[in-house]
Amino acid sequence: MPGLLFLHGGAEEARRVFREEERGCWSAALPLVLEKHGCLDLVEVSDDELGASLQSEDVACVLVARLTAERAESGVISRLLESERPLLIDGPVPSELHGRLGITAASPLIKEGSVGIASKWLANAARAYGYPAGGRVGPPIVREVDRHDRTDWDRLDVPITAAQAKAWRSLSWDAEAWSVSPDTEVLATWTPPGGKPSPAIIRRGALTATAFSLFAILGQAHTSEPWNHGEYRSSLRSTGLETLLLALVDDLHRQAGIVRARVLPWPRGARWVLNVRHDFDRFLGPAPVAEALRRHQEAGTAATWYWRARHLRLGLRARRWSGNLALRLVEESDRHEVALHTEQMWDVAADRERRAIERVAGHRVLGSCAHGDPACFRFQGAPNLLWAEREGLRYTELIQHSHHHPHRFAALRDDGLIEPLRLVAMPHHESLDKSASGGDAEVARILRAAEQFARTGGLLQAMNHPDINQDELFEALRGISRAGRLDWTAARAADWWQRTHVRDALEVVARSATDFRIRSGSAIEGLVIELLHPSGERRLRLVNLDAGGSTTVDLSLEAQGK
Repeated sequence: MPGLLFLHGGAEEARRVFREEERGCWSAALPLVLEKHGCLDLVEVSDDELGASLQSEDVACVLVARLTAERAESGVISRLLESERPLLIDGPVPSELHGRLGITAASPLIKEGSVGIASKWLANAARAYGYPAGGRVGPPIVREVDRHDRTDWDRLDVPITAAQAKAWRSLSWDAEAWSVSPDTEVLATWTPPGGKPSPAIIRRGALTATAFSLFAILGQAHTSEPWNHGEYRSSLRSTGLETLLLALVDDLHRQAGIVRARVLPWPRGARWVLNVRHDFDRFLGPAPVAEALRRHQEAGTAATWYWRARHLRLGLRARRWSGNLALRLVEESDRHEVALHTEQMWDVAADRERRAIERVAGHRVLGSCAHGDPACFRFQGAPNLLWAEREGLRYTELIQHSHHHPHRFAALRDDGLIEPLRLVAMPHHESLDKSASGGDAEVARILRAAEQFARTGGLLQAMNHPDINQDELFEALRGISRAGRLDWTAARAADWWQRTHVRDALEVVARSATDFRIRSGSAIEGLVIELLHPSGERRLRLVNLDAGGSTTVDLSLEAQGK
């Protein structure tokens, strides 16, 4: 059964890193990165399980999380090399591999740098995913914001210990400057600030290795540490490193001579999704809400309205309260939804907010985002995601990162293990409004973002406050091409993602060299599977599945051009 194996140190290694190095073992979150891009044909094993996996020949290529000295001494390296499978080894690699890789010198580097692509084929392979490979690596950019200290997460009943928070904030990666022999192919370089480039990704025979902890960087890019008081943290965009990883994974499959299967982001005929995010910060009555809904109907767009509970009233006397009527107008439209714009979290106020929204809407809300006033909880990183998970929401925002696709959130447990949450973390929104004042809008920004998200097959949330800049909003929406575009609410996009881009929900397994089995826990219509052949040819297969059903993709038909 050809496929992809991900080898890591397991729970024991994660606990050791947490205890001794006081940081998270974020490479364990790599499967969340791969499933986000539809790579579901993946088997995870720890070092103890490696021998059995290789002997049964159930995988054709291997991703290897960073090999510490302890892991290297356990015999893992010899078993991997003896298997003669294509390997991608996360770095820095142990000295035992230097000779096999042609590394002639290695010295530590700082954790900041730029990854540049030195290989034409690698650049072309990454470009197929809609975003150029490479990018900057470094700590989050931190700026000060005004927030009352009484709302700080560590003053509330948030289940995060001080040791957890410290480890969560620590950078989990390392980097080295390498010199390599002439017969070692340099695929990418690492350039520290003000320094000279050195080999960052190399290939020699069936071995590919990184001089920096690519897996850990990408894993940590899919979480958000607990923020300190008065902080706003913004991480460097990781999309170019993700397309770099995907190109390397594709090359492993090519070396192994097998077909790589992945689930494309959206259903048949759709390349990307547009969602209008309306932050309902200030009161707006039924008439302007009805006008906004009418203009959305003309534009064919769908919006998620994040409603502040303070704009509603409960009780018998509130049946005709204009704020309640405005919310019900949104709920009566089949192209829109109401979600929760929270002011407080982790106390009774949050429960009251949610109950108020749900009582007027008549059903449970499915998603949330945080309001940004200084007296509010705002966004504080992991505490926001943990709260949304506790509340059983389907999705929430993750504004520390600028991803193009939804994904599961990686959480650091108090014992050091990395655990994915159930809910979907939505991509950072792109804001039309530059401020809370009308007329201060960036139409060109939305148009540029739409082009980029269309190339990557992403989910664009165009953010607007519905009391301002309505003419500018619909000017921007009219300027966005509808070719290959779906107009969905955030809830609908999150529901699709949970059914199609989570390994526990959808199974894509290579049963042999000639067929894949696809099995789903829920009904899925219009699923598109991309098959990348070793020759470089890409073919698409359309799959419909009943709940609990399965189907087989016969690759022998591919060879016949069917």
